[in-house]
Amino acid sequence: MLHGSLPSSISRLKNLEVFNVDANRLSGFVEFDTFLELRSLKILTLGLNNFSLLTKSTTNRTMQKFEFLGLASCNLGEFPGFLRNQSQLNLLDLASNNIHGQIPNWILKMSASLWILDLSYNFLTSFEESFSVFPSGLFCLDLSYNLLKGSLPIPPPSIFFYLVSRNDFSGEIPPQFCNMTSLQVLDLSHNDLSGKLLQCFGNLSSILILNLEENNFNGPIPKTWETGNKLKAIKLGHNYLQGKLPRSLANCNMLEFLDLRNNQIKDTFPFWLGVLPELRILILYSNRFDGAIVIKGPETDFLFLKLCIIDLLDNGFVGTLPIDYLAR
Repeated sequence: MLHGSLPSSISRLKNLEVFNVDANRLSGFVEFDTFLELRSLKILTLGLNNFSLLTKSTTNRTMQKFEFLGLASCNLGEFPGFLRNQSQLNLLDLASNNIHGQIPNWILKMSASLWILDLSYNFLTSFEESFSVFPSGLFCLDLSYNLLKGSLPIPPPSIFFYLVSRNDFSGEIPPQFCNMTSLQVLDLSHNDLSGKLLQCFGNLSSILILNLEENNFNGPIPKTWETGNKLKAIKLGHNYLQGKLPRSLANCNMLEFLDLRNNQIKDTFPFWLGVLPELRILILYSNRFDGAIVIKGPETDFLFLKLCIIDLLDNGFVGTLPIDYLAR
């Protein structure tokens, strides 16, 4: 692990194309102008150190075009002005800085080839424009752990990872999310979203993780979960969901984690989830389940084979927990 400060002699490495000092213990102050002398430099990652990156708010100098810029944890207090001219960026990581206020519209327009945008762990409050348009090829957007308010920003259909947890977004989930057929991780947790869940969530064949916990969603859980889906985790806890568990959840053959805590689901014990071969964690805490915890059906000998954690507290169950659940 590297210690100390970055030497100014770096600017002499005229043919340098990649400079990566991520996750070290470098300290002091670093002038971004040091890297402007390196005309061949395409990939620059300075994140997760202990130094402060000093950037000029504007620059008239002709700059090289970066492809990857990793500037996480660089004690930045604003969006660096030099980014306005970075039209070839594929990755921009500004996570864990001290950037306050609005997300300027030019950040979203600076590079049509942007794939990854990480603005998490800052103090951002809103977008400059109400209906922001993201680069058409964006596949990872991380806005989590900010102070963002308003409606959810709508990413392009190309999105793979959409992460906006720990903000203050409100309103309903836009129906455009049903068109995101490449979506793998959707994390809307810990916001102030409301309304009913989109029924199409059970039809998105590519999604792996669906995290909607700690919002104000109501109504039923989507009824149809298609056979062949790839879901590994469904987290719907701390909402106001009602009705019964849809039996089609048994089609989620890759499901490992199902968390439904603190809702208003009224049903009997879902013994039929025992057919799921990978289910390890089942949390039904604080709902309106009732009746005896019974095992029935021809698949009895194959129930909950990998179950490690089951939480049934604060429901209306009666009787005893069958010893077969604890003897696996």
